[in-house]
Amino acid sequence: MDTTSPIVNILSPSNGATYTSNRTQMVATITDDSLSQCWYDLGAGNISFSCSNGTNTIDSILSKQGSNTWKVYAKDLAGNVGSDTVTFTVKSSTKTTGCTSCNSYDNGPLNETILDNTRNNPGSFPTEEFIKLNVKSEKLNIFEIIFLWVKNLLGL
Repeated sequence: MDTTSPIVNILSPSNGATYTSNRTQMVATITDDSLSQCWYDLGAGNISFSCSNGTNTIDSILSKQGSNTWKVYAKDLAGNVGSDTVTFTVKSSTKTTGCTSCNSYDNGPLNETILDNTRNNPGSFPTEEFIKLNVKSEKLNIFEIIFLWVKNLLGL
């Protein structure tokens, strides 16, 4: 009778690591000659995946900002269950600027505060303000976002 649980080892992401961008893949080795079922949990419930004895890659998943706990489970034909858990952190670079003529930023999202950093009266829109933001993302090519704030048009 088989009383040995499958051996599960999550290789990536690394336990205890801090990343500057979201993780979209998990790699785990599962060792058992008679696997019947595998599943993972990213914190929102169990999701089944097709697995085999050896290295298994789970794609099209997404971590979140802050702390993440990911788990992989494997069950063999005898009903023995093995698992592994990793906890890691994602801290994307976020820059906040109060400029009215912004520069390009190459790391992560850009939060632009307009209302409190105008050249006229703090807390109000100027009559006309032109702001150009260049944002570069790992997933997207450089794109431009151009805002034209017109006090009369907005009725402020």
